[in-house]
Amino acid sequence: MVTPGSYTIQLHWDNGQAGGTTDISRTVLVIGGPGASGVVVAEPNVLQTGQMTTTFNGIGITNAWSLSVKIFTISGQMVPATISQTPGIAIAQWTVTGIASGLYLASVEVLNSNGGVIEHQTLKLLVLH
Repeated sequence: MVTPGSYTIQLHWDNGQAGGTTDISRTVLVIGGPGASGVVVAEPNVLQTGQMTTTFNGIGITNAWSLSVKIFTISGQMVPATISQTPGIAIAQWTVTGIASGLYLASVEVLNSNGGVIEHQTLKLLVLH
């Protein structure tokens, strides 16, 4: 999976004959949107005094029933975090009370009503005290 943006794909092709090589380079534009390729957002993704709760919102993703969110430090250590949510609504909240300032990664799985993963995304969050 990739995030929305512009990517360059480079290919070196050899047809098996002497001197029969070709270098090909193409630009690919990846665009996020609603549906199966929808986007989960963290609102806000910069948490500071006065706003210590972020909301993960995956409502725009087709068949999204709930979110499973795990928080990690930038070094990859999982943070024991309480994520509150209501099944049937693809929204979850994380309150950063007692969490040190720093950059965190949220691993978010979007689940359907059967508990199957239909989307996985990684979001960046900044906590400032």
